[in-house]
Amino acid sequence: MKINRLFVISVLSASVMAITSCDKDNAGETIYRYPFTSCYAVVTDLSNNNTQTVSSPVSISMDANWTTGKAEMTISGIEIGGSSYPAMTTSKTDWQLLDNMTWGEVTGSTVGTLATGAQVLLSDFKFDWADRADLAAKLIEKDPTLKYDPAVSFSYIIDGKYKVAGARQPFRIAGETTSTPAGGEGFTSNVSLYTVSLDFINKVASIKVQNASFAQGMPLMEMEFPGISYSIDENAVVSLSCDALTPTMGGVPMPNYPISDLRATIRPGREKSQLHFVCNFRGLPFTVEASLDFTSYEGFIGVED
Repeated sequence: MKINRLFVISVLSASVMAITSCDKDNAGETIYRYPFTSCYAVVTDLSNNNTQTVSSPVSISMDANWTTGKAEMTISGIEIGGSSYPAMTTSKTDWQLLDNMTWGEVTGSTVGTLATGAQVLLSDFKFDWADRADLAAKLIEKDPTLKYDPAVSFSYIIDGKYKVAGARQPFRIAGETTSTPAGGEGFTSNVSLYTVSLDFINKVASIKVQNASFAQGMPLMEMEFPGISYSIDENAVVSLSCDALTPTMGGVPMPNYPISDLRATIRPGREKSQLHFVCNFRGLPFTVEASLDFTSYEGFIGVED
């Protein structure tokens, strides 16, 4: 396998973050162990009227062999119908690099060995991840507790009975944001980073916007939108909605900058996510539309603090 961007990022991550090299008696092979924590999963019971269970937190540990192009992973924290499902280790499965070598993807049918010793067939298995070590390095400047911040999505079917789909959250996404004042022209920028966090206990979400900017010359701000309703579908796609909210800055409510008509669709993996809201800035409503993904954060990390 050729040396590439994702490999270089993995080496960087291993040296300063949480990825470790591991030796499983594979002399001369390059294997890295990736810890994917803080995931969630939606389990759909295909044999019982498609009833669903949301599991959180779900943890995944992956051993990726950069020499053979094989990967195996251990998945724990899954619940089905309120009961814990045993931790499971997959057999070695092919993986490849995609999207200009920014994403790694494991695909194919495989066998899972449960902690009980039983084996299950995992069909339509798919696991995508992007390391984003350069993004984490930028964020660590403000939050030294952060060690590793990959983007993760996964899906598979267990023995033809249970469909599992999940992702890692909070979602940190970036891209193009266009703000259009009432009766005016739109302003587009790519310096904002949106962090969408799901609270599975209180059933609400929040969005933190770093480097928020809605007009030419507007100072970059950090805002948070709390108390947003959300739902998750069988493919782990998250829908957000809130008719009106008061944003906060540094934990202080800002009633002079009300947010309304917030709608968002957060898609795990390599697809685009969409965000819409209206921000009233100094008495003028701005309609904000953002097209976001997990790897278009160059504008954000290029901003000097």
